[in-house]
Amino acid sequence: MDSENTQTFLRPRARLMSTLGEDLIINERVALTELVKNAYDADASLAVIRFNGPLEEGYGSIEVWDDGHGMSPETVQDTWMEIATPFRHRAPRSEQFGRRVPGAKGAGASPQPASAP
Repeated sequence: MDSENTQTFLRPRARLMSTLGEDLIINERVALTELVKNAYDADASLAVIRFNGPLEEGYGSIEVWDDGHGMSPETVQDTWMEIATPFRHRAPRSEQFGRRVPGAKGAGASPQPASAP
């Protein structure tokens, strides 16, 4: 796939409003945890979190680096660009190491069954 000259468009799924309303990442800690989980899902053996000061609200930054395989242009176009895709439901293991992927919070995670009353 020629990623330099390819156009792609978001393709939202029907469960998008529920996913965005109920399952959205609720705070910075959860967001950082999700980035590290993404590194694990990408078969990373190393993930580095770097805090760049000043560490005060509204200032500084946080960087997450990993040595995972990343996404191919096809995965970006066919999975990532399809909001609320059931991809993780269809592929519950990582590509290289066959790790069970923990991703349950992202918009691509499969819906959870309703709890019994």
